[in-house]
Amino acid sequence: NYWWQNVRVSKSDTTIVQPTGEIHPYPAKSDVVADKPVSDSGNNFGRLARTGIMDEFLQISLNSPVAGISAKHWIKFFRTFSESRDPAEINEILDREYKQMAVADSELTAQRVMSLIQELKHLL
Repeated sequence: NYWWQNVRVSKSDTTIVQPTGEIHPYPAKSDVVADKPVSDSGNNFGRLARTGIMDEFLQISLNSPVAGISAKHWIKFFRTFSESRDPAEINEILDREYKQMAVADSELTAQRVMSLIQELKHLL
């Protein structure tokens, strides 16, 4: 609510109407328990991702391994299949992605090797 009323730049009414009456855990589906803005033509109220508050958490989550593979790579993989593509196009996309990951991985390996060489030089 603070972001909606004080941080974002808007020419529209920033008033937020809060539910009245008793609010308790596990409300019924018909219970009105959510805050509602007076003006929200884009239905953006409550979208935390747009405030930046979740950015760090999102990056940590996307880099977290799932079955040994970063979540961001799983997302790319599944997104490839979620769109209407023929098998040949899917293979082409996956080949291109794997090559890009291999290049990035080899660059990272080279950086690690150089770091170890520098450390060995320092020890000698």
